[in-house]
Amino acid sequence: MSQLEPAEIAAQAARALAEDYRGQDLTGESVLEAGQRCVAEVRAREDGVLCGLALAHEVFHQVDPSITCTDLLQDGDVLRAGSLAMRVAGPAAAVLVAERTALNFLQHLSGIATLTRRFVDALRGMHVAIVDTRKTTPGWRRLEKYAVRCGGGANHR
Repeated sequence: MSQLEPAEIAAQAARALAEDYRGQDLTGESVLEAGQRCVAEVRAREDGVLCGLALAHEVFHQVDPSITCTDLLQDGDVLRAGSLAMRVAGPAAAVLVAERTALNFLQHLSGIATLTRRFVDALRGMHVAIVDTRKTTPGWRRLEKYAVRCGGGANHR
């Protein structure tokens, strides 16, 4: 399965953070002590197929390069409800700023990979290929096509 280009990952993460984060996080500032550190776990809420780890990493690193991300699974791996996919450690305020954007990437792309895998599994043994379309979310084409590949499908063009 071919991976996404690092420059594309960086650009997508930067665009998403520009939409979501305006340089101040009132929640984090009001509930966290300065310098407080944390370890966060990214777990699956339901069964599925994981996709989007590189994007999640990039979001955390763009918010604060000192954040460390440790993958326990890889894109394309099957998740069971409760599966631990990734650990994130670093300054709590920075992790809080980045977590929603990182999770948005993981949830959206894992959803596509999961649905694709359901179709692939349902048609197994029928000599049929599941392929995507060029009709994707604007600005997300390569990401969504990558998610289809993670789910076991193929790209049409």
